[in-house]
Amino acid sequence: MERIADKIRVFPLPAIGTVFLVGLLVGWLAIGWGLWPVSWRETDPWDLRTEHQKRYLSLVVKSYAQSRNVEQAKESVAGWDKRALSDLLSAMQDQAPDLETSQLLAELSSALGLPTREPVETPEAIPARSTPSLTSRLATVCVSGGVLLVVIGLIILAVSTAPWESVAARARRARETPPTEEPELLPGHFVSTYTYGRDDYDDYFSIEAPDGRFLGECGLSIARALGQATPRRVTALEMVLFDSLDHRTETRMLMSRYAHQDAVLRQELITRGELIPIQPGSRTLVETKNLQVLARVTDLDYADQDPSEGVFQRVAVDIEVKIKRLPPRVTAEVRSSVT
Repeated sequence: MERIADKIRVFPLPAIGTVFLVGLLVGWLAIGWGLWPVSWRETDPWDLRTEHQKRYLSLVVKSYAQSRNVEQAKESVAGWDKRALSDLLSAMQDQAPDLETSQLLAELSSALGLPTREPVETPEAIPARSTPSLTSRLATVCVSGGVLLVVIGLIILAVSTAPWESVAARARRARETPPTEEPELLPGHFVSTYTYGRDDYDDYFSIEAPDGRFLGECGLSIARALGQATPRRVTALEMVLFDSLDHRTETRMLMSRYAHQDAVLRQELITRGELIPIQPGSRTLVETKNLQVLARVTDLDYADQDPSEGVFQRVAVDIEVKIKRLPPRVTAEVRSSVT
């Protein structure tokens, strides 16, 4: 022990770096993978679940059908793998409810210059992906830890040599700087009502800028029903806010009293969004970078069925939409179109 202590006193920086690196690796494996695993936020549309990818593409198709603007459509799917996008549009074309929608999907695919569909390979023909070895993964972790250690050291060096007075002055100037003037933007107001027996309930509303530019979508649909009976015995609704400018979707689960108290239903729905117990007059605020939605339950009535307070008879939701901000490019276009 004395030899180790002597070496630490002689070489303090390597000793501190080694302890930091060991702690980093332990924390990475135990905390990063076990206690607080990574959760995806503000991801791109092609990283979403397939159902949300289809919903996003449906909005792109709707916007293209109205404007016939190929460049805007290409900008909306920029970064998407063309083969994956072509396969997804083909699948949506096969599932289209009518011939007009199918033709519009085919027209959009052609306008985007996507490759044509190829025959699906059999499972035997698809090569298995190679899994990185444990050695390569540990090497990646070690290299990343070393890079992080160097970066932290440079940050500490920069902070320690910078005058603290200038940092405080910069912070004070930042607080005193007035916020930039935002354009005057128009809010939206919608009302969505679900009634028992409306099994096709899917109320979504477009959010547009003052010049008519499509900014996103909000609305409600059926999230969960009890059993397989018809009409559906709905016990939870899904509220969605989609921001097309930063490709972000926020979801909330509006649950009946029974569903919110049922551990199995809570475990099932928590993976789809934040759980909100619904009650008359309750308010739910949902925000993205550019949009804000305030949903207020104006009417709630349960059906006279088992379980008690578990099946909705009628739910009315008042939805108020506000546009928080627009990117500078869009703001300039909005101002020029208004003037």
